[in-house]
Amino acid sequence: MKRLQSQLKHLQPKDVLRLTPLDLINMPGIGTISTANELLYAVSKFVAPSSTTLYDLLNSTTSSKLRTGLEELDRVLLGGLPSGTITELAGPSGSGKTQMCCQLSVLAAAPQHAGGLAAGALYIDTEGAASACRIREIASSRFPNLTDEEISECTSRIFLHTVSTADSLHHLLSHTVQELIIEHGIKLLIVDSIASLVRREFDSRLSSRSEVLLEQASLLKEIAEGFGIPVVLVNQVQTIVQDMNAEGGGSETEKLEASRSSVGQLTVAMGNTWYHTVNTRLTLQYKDNVTRKITVSKSPVAAISSFDYIIDKTGLVLTSFYPELEETQQTAIRPRDTSL
Repeated sequence: MKRLQSQLKHLQPKDVLRLTPLDLINMPGIGTISTANELLYAVSKFVAPSSTTLYDLLNSTTSSKLRTGLEELDRVLLGGLPSGTITELAGPSGSGKTQMCCQLSVLAAAPQHAGGLAAGALYIDTEGAASACRIREIASSRFPNLTDEEISECTSRIFLHTVSTADSLHHLLSHTVQELIIEHGIKLLIVDSIASLVRREFDSRLSSRSEVLLEQASLLKEIAEGFGIPVVLVNQVQTIVQDMNAEGGGSETEKLEASRSSVGQLTVAMGNTWYHTVNTRLTLQYKDNVTRKITVSKSPVAAISSFDYIIDKTGLVLTSFYPELEETQQTAIRPRDTSL
């Protein structure tokens, strides 16, 4: 078997497993069906995920959660965002998705005595929305007892990478991210946003877009599971227009009149295939001029539930902490602020 290993060292396990025993027989040093089957069994055993007990699984899932900073949300999620899985933040522009990402980065990087992980956070920005000043403001406002030195240490653990194409994101995920995770002790990976690049580059080529998305999803799942860290992805929403009067055909005037009767419905972008790649989906939306709502739309551990929040200098804050919300309207960030 050692001789076979030296001969096949240029092949990846996936390349060997694509071969049949008849293909392998023709390779030097194999020669028989039994040897080929023995090789396939050895490679399969090597790459197969190891089994674990339910006790170990429960201990790992309860001890490796990233708090969101929203206590009621953390409660229904049994402690926060689970490690080794993908969590999606979806919502319209200005609903607070980027603010949530900044907040999660701070909570991952904050010292342990302040309730953080004292770990690194990797923030991949595809829209130029992340703000270093805003991240520091959240850190200093959320943890007022930390010294300036501790705040600086916290922000130094947050690594920001900006990408502008789907190819550059793919290269970053497939090559650079693993090295950064190991070198800097990264315990949180954020991609803000996963939808913008593929929608911009492959808007009219749906098959190509789906292929790119599935490749990215595979890489992100591999990173989440392989390193046991939470991966947070930002997604956008799109409007599906339903024509209430369309019967097909008709003059231009009739089509114009029909379009005035159309109903627009907001839905999360990238369809059902993408929906099944994420483990947890948190949907953010407007409720009124100041208040917004975050909903657990999909979760393996929590029922559908919603919580109202506002955005202030500390990040996202549940309205239960503001008995008299009217007094906070002057300091809350307005929903239409483009920095959100």
